[in-house]
Amino acid sequence: MSGVVAEGVGFRRPVRSENAGASGDPREARANVGILTQIGRTNVGVLTETMMRLRAEIGAWRRSRVALQADLVRRTDERRTRVSALCAVFARDRAGARRAWFGPTVSERRAAERQQQQQLAEEARAKAQAEGARAKAQGERQPPATAKAEPQRREPAKPVPAPAARLPVAPFPQAHKPLFKGSKKH
Repeated sequence: MSGVVAEGVGFRRPVRSENAGASGDPREARANVGILTQIGRTNVGVLTETMMRLRAEIGAWRRSRVALQADLVRRTDERRTRVSALCAVFARDRAGARRAWFGPTVSERRAAERQQQQQLAEEARAKAQAEGARAKAQGERQPPATAKAEPQRREPAKPVPAPAARLPVAPFPQAHKPLFKGSKKH
């Protein structure tokens, strides 16, 4: 018998081909299968166990890959946040340096002027209201004032002469097209 068998991990397998024995006789191959069957495992059982172990390893690697991707996404979001904050700091520093070197920008000057005009207008309104309240209090004590003079009115608009009408012009005579004499191919 080519019964040279190798000890493996929990099973035996023949060293030579399982399809035929050393002499090429298929009966020897059946004897080898019989040896494996006596142990309690066949090639199909070993293949099934190997495939199950491979499937478990694939699942484990897939779970670790998914975890790695999730970690990369989280780190990327954190890094984006940090970079945008750093860019904002740089922009503020540059704006402050520009303002220190060249003074306020045109839009900042306009905004300051508008704000100053609004403050002046508010102060004038408050002053007018205070004087109105004071005058009202004094008006109750004094007799009513004389009627005010009538306000000046604008002069009515002066009529503008209309442009002169155009003289009628005789129409042009109708143009005549030459008759088509045929193709110019010769």
